[in-house]
Amino acid sequence: MLIHIILGILKIIGILLLVLLCLLLLLLLSLVFVPVRYYGSAFREEGKYEGKVRVSWLFHLIFVTARYGSGTEGLQLSIRFLGIPVDVVLKKIAAWRQKRQKKKPELTAAEEKKTPPGEGTETEEQAAIPAKKPRSAQQALLETEKESSVKAVGTEMDAETKNSAETKDFAEKKKPAEKKNPAEKKSPAAKLRSVFEKISEIIKKLLGLPGKIKAAFVNFRRTAKEIYGKIEQIRELLASESFLGAKTLVFGELGIIMRHVRPRKIKGDIYFGFDDPALTGQVLAGASIFYPLYGRGLSLHPYFDRVILEGRAQIWGRMYGFMFLRTVWKLFRDANVRDLRKKFKNK
Repeated sequence: MLIHIILGILKIIGILLLVLLCLLLLLLLSLVFVPVRYYGSAFREEGKYEGKVRVSWLFHLIFVTARYGSGTEGLQLSIRFLGIPVDVVLKKIAAWRQKRQKKKPELTAAEEKKTPPGEGTETEEQAAIPAKKPRSAQQALLETEKESSVKAVGTEMDAETKNSAETKDFAEKKKPAEKKNPAEKKSPAAKLRSVFEKISEIIKKLLGLPGKIKAAFVNFRRTAKEIYGKIEQIRELLASESFLGAKTLVFGELGIIMRHVRPRKIKGDIYFGFDDPALTGQVLAGASIFYPLYGRGLSLHPYFDRVILEGRAQIWGRMYGFMFLRTVWKLFRDANVRDLRKKFKNK
């Protein structure tokens, strides 16, 4: 019977692990094959401007919006998960934590107010103080005489301490004057000895200068040789077949990624003009080079008689994760890239 129970528990655990593995595999497949869609829009009219970008994934499971313009205070960023704004949830959690921290001191203060010390109850300090007994007239006279005698002794002690302090101050003032006298009377032999010591130190420093200059020159020459050797190694690496092959592969993959990421649809109208009509014509000629990228959806309207820069534009596009995974796999499996990795590791 016990074996059946253990087997049943193991069966449930195995089913749960299998479900988790399936969910993880489904998530990985969705990251690879479900596209990330983006949308961007911008406009500028009569001094007002605004730019907006939206990114979504898996039927708006994750939805990110960024907005910037004249009507907004800086950059506005909004992140939603399952339609729930994440920033709002985080703000509410932070406010709830602050309220909870404020309530703790209030509760402690309320508890202290609820338990005041009871009236008529004696504390330990009060109980420790002995009750004062009534004194007679003779005892009072004796205590006053004792106090007066103690005060007289205290005044005598204060006078003695003052006198001793004055004598000490006088002795301390005399000491520096006594110490200065031997310092002022320096023998000429001692003066000559100190001068010769200083001259010998200067000569030693001057004699050590050629050795220091030689060591600095040797170090400079060694570092220059090392730098020249590293430059030669880099030149050989850049001229090697492995680097050239890896470079062509990287640039080719970057071109594929750029073609994949570029907007699929562009729509809008742009009105532009400058002070110099020739400059307006040059800008129009430069923009016509990129006509295959924006196609017929984007219209350019040049003005040669006024200064203007207005218009609206919209773009749509999407990205698949498997394209980036494919690029990483090709770079990882390439023989030239592996050869370059080995060379860098050996260095």
